[in-house]
Amino acid sequence: MIMTMSEMSTNPVRRSFVWPRWASSVLSVTSLVLASVTLNAQETKKNPLLQEDFPFQGACISATGYVKNVAMKGLAVRVGNGESILFDTELLRYAAGWSGSYITTFGVAFDGGHGGHPKIDGDQKFGTPMVPGWVLTGEAFKDPRAEPYGALPASVQRWDGLYVSGMDTVFTYTVAGTKIAEQPGSVAADGQVGFVRSFELGKVAKAITLLVADVEGGLAKSDGSSVTVTSGDKVTVVTATGLPKGASLKAEGGRVLVNFVKGNKGAFNI
Repeated sequence: MIMTMSEMSTNPVRRSFVWPRWASSVLSVTSLVLASVTLNAQETKKNPLLQEDFPFQGACISATGYVKNVAMKGLAVRVGNGESILFDTELLRYAAGWSGSYITTFGVAFDGGHGGHPKIDGDQKFGTPMVPGWVLTGEAFKDPRAEPYGALPASVQRWDGLYVSGMDTVFTYTVAGTKIAEQPGSVAADGQVGFVRSFELGKVAKAITLLVADVEGGLAKSDGSSVTVTSGDKVTVVTATGLPKGASLKAEGGRVLVNFVKGNKGAFNI
């Protein structure tokens, strides 16, 4: 779970999942919870140009932070409790998680304007810069593309598509030969809301590392079961449950990482 908060609930996370056919039918759930705590959930503003009863909107979408933070082929996904996330299908990263409203309606598809595109509309709680969301363990989180758009080589990572059931969305992709499915969500307890990433990890072909969050100017510290990142008066806490044996939650500067070793597989949550 990922939370940005003043204090974090210790209630366990329990969820039901909708998985693609290749994923196991019986899951032992591990959770990585990114918690950016919202003390009072804000009412989502309704926009007649956006479908309220569908879980995502695809577009070129901007978030905040990191000098520039644009998901060229982004998915703004509603995850419940007034929270949304922005997934970058080219870099397989969470560009942002935010609370409040949804996205703005700028650009040709919405208001007919040229030169603009939607932006997240709310209070951004966490995010990552424009770098791959996954790398081979030991490699740098650096965008290898000559231009900041287009897919990475399929041998490195590949977007495989998504599944929708009601208001639930499941992403599927492949990283260095490892098939991965994940469902974004949220959990609310004691007036606080955390972001949840629920994974089904195929057998890991090569050691890989996930970038969960990157807090600008932050200092991350790990106690083994969680990572706390402090930047000024903002505190972001990430916890993981059910990680495969040998996998580990790590702190590096202002970043939160998860390392997976060859042979890891199974379900878990962040």
